[in-house]
Order: sequence, then structure tokens, then C-alpha cells
Amino acid sequence: MLVTRVDREIFGGRKFVDWLIANRLSETDQPAVGSCALYFAGSDWKHIGTPNRVTSQWGTFPIYDHDVCEVPASYGDQVRFYEKPPPEQALSHFLDYARSEGVSDEDIDAIVAEVNDEQGVASRLK
Repeated sequence: MLVTRVDREIFGGRKFVDWLIANRLSETDQPAVGSCALYFAGSDWKHIGTPNRVTSQWGTFPIYDHDVCEVPASYGDQVRFYEKPPPEQALSHFLDYARSEGVSDEDIDAIVAEVNDEQGVASRLK
């Protein structure tokens, strides 16, 4: 999702993941079905995948299925596991993040209405 009704674009990139780590994700000791693996170099995350075998995309390369430890050295030497929010909660987290970046509730309501309208049109065209 992309929010563009402010003086800049707000999107689900590095700042959003940093915000999730600080505010919403719960770290776990071991990977579990439905969790995510974040690779760190120092305190900076470099890569995200889904364990037990990790499914991830390295830059613009194809999607790979690999063991947790089979990543380029540039992704760091530390892997941490986090509970991944369910899909229905992901949008709520993103909108909370957008609010933290200065997007007003009025703008969010307008964007959500616009997305819902577009989805309605798309479903009628099927």
C-alpha cells in the first residue's frame, strides 16, 4: 500500500519495517510456521524471509528457497525471528505507521474509501 495524500509518499519500506520492529512485532526464540526471519548486521536489518526453510528474494534476482544460514555475508551474522501479523492486521499496522508519519485520519479515510471503490469496480468487471 502506498499513501500519497501528504507532502511525500509513505510506503512499506525500510522505515516501516523499523517501525514494526520497534512497535508491533514480537521477537521469538525459534522460528515457527507463519513467522518471519530478519537478518541483521549489527543493529541494522538487511533482509527478511520466512522460515523454516527461508523463502526470500535477493534484490532483483528470482525468489529462492534456502536454509536459514544460506544467505550472502552482506546480510549480517545474526538472524532474529518475529511473529508475523495476520493479513487482516497488516493493513491496520500500516495505517498506524502512516499516522505516526503525519498522515491524518481524514486522509486515511479518503484513501481507504478510494481503494474500496477501486476494488468494487474491479469485482464488477470480472
